[in-house]
Amino acid sequence: MDARWTDRPIHDAEKTLFGVIGVSYDISDLKATQDALRGRERQLADAQRLAHVGTLERNHRTGQEVWTDEIYRIFELDPSVTPNLDRLLKFVHPDDRERVMNGRRLARETGKSFEDIARIIVPSGLKYIKGTGQVLVDASGAQERLLMAVQDITAQKQTESEIAL
Repeated sequence: MDARWTDRPIHDAEKTLFGVIGVSYDISDLKATQDALRGRERQLADAQRLAHVGTLERNHRTGQEVWTDEIYRIFELDPSVTPNLDRLLKFVHPDDRERVMNGRRLARETGKSFEDIARIIVPSGLKYIKGTGQVLVDASGAQERLLMAVQDITAQKQTESEIAL
């Protein structure tokens, strides 16, 4: 059994210690749930790494963003970099940037999901990515957050080019 122990001293009117009250909590279920969650998080991270798919989420109210490790790997960024979607957009090839920005703007205006293939320029060279996203709304219909998946499809594009030859 996993347990958590809490105790408190008991004092009389003169502030003299005359006892201790202790309570023990069985936290076995909590520990099992935390272990299962860590296992699922590890499994998801492995799946994203194998499929070269990263996800990012941006809270429209707070501006806070969360990126998965694979986003950092695709864009070849140090994991200490603060998540910022505008930073990622700077990697988009200049010839693709306007189209990508228009798709993002249209999604925000209409609330519809979007999908696009674009080139990015990273330190190792040119990559192709497929971005799929959706603006999620709260119960009142107000935009709450942006959820995006980004897949590195460079190998697929290279194979397509080789087959076309």
